[in-house]
Amino acid sequence: MGHDLPETRLDDRLKRIAINHCCTVVYGSEVMASGSTSVAGSSSGAGRGIMLSHDNLTWCSKMLLGFLRAPGFNRLPSPGEEVLLSFLPVHCSVAAHAVDVYYSMSIAGTLCFYEGASSSSSFPPDLMTDASALFEALSEVQPTVFFATPAVYEKIYHRLREARSDNKSTDFVAAIFFTTAIVVNVTAVIVLVAAVIVLVAAVAAVAVVILFVIEVCHQYHIVVVFVIEAYHNCNVVVAAVTVVAPAAVVTNSPVPPT
Repeated sequence: MGHDLPETRLDDRLKRIAINHCCTVVYGSEVMASGSTSVAGSSSGAGRGIMLSHDNLTWCSKMLLGFLRAPGFNRLPSPGEEVLLSFLPVHCSVAAHAVDVYYSMSIAGTLCFYEGASSSSSFPPDLMTDASALFEALSEVQPTVFFATPAVYEKIYHRLREARSDNKSTDFVAAIFFTTAIVVNVTAVIVLVAAVIVLVAAVAAVAVVILFVIEVCHQYHIVVVFVIEAYHNCNVVVAAVTVVAPAAVVTNSPVPPT
């Protein structure tokens, strides 16, 4: 398709696109199920489709990027990094159009279509109704963005409940490990608090010893000063006695005869 068209044909079409030009038409599910654009009960006899413009879909894809990735806070996905699983009916879902097609195009993402096993009853399987095929597709594709209806999330919820009920023993073992981890953590906290208390007590004891030594040194300094002062006073007395005593001896000695 399109091999016979010149390369400039696409550029010409892009240049002629203006605001509110139609990009795609989405019909209702009853129209696609009947395989005709005619719907019973319609006054005009023709099926009613929704025309989506280029600027409408471009704006929606940009808003989806801001909602899913928050470019101001997270880095943008590199080409091929964003993986999406397409299983919603694109022909009658505007949301599937916006997410699967235009959002993946705007970020150069990877859009996957699950075919399943060729030996299955329905090929490709209907992931909306076949829960086992849905979980197989999720396990194989591992999408980074999963857009679905509430009914699909209900199936995931019930599947997880069933898996949990089948693994009660595993839950019991996990609970034992979880309880053991809690006990170990509490014990570690108690030991840490005790170590902190011992450390504080040791610091307080060292501080008391230091204050006691300082006080003793202060008292010893006072005693030393008192002894030095007393010794100084004693030296003064001894010096006075030494000076006065010879004078007294000279004065009291008898006069020699002439």
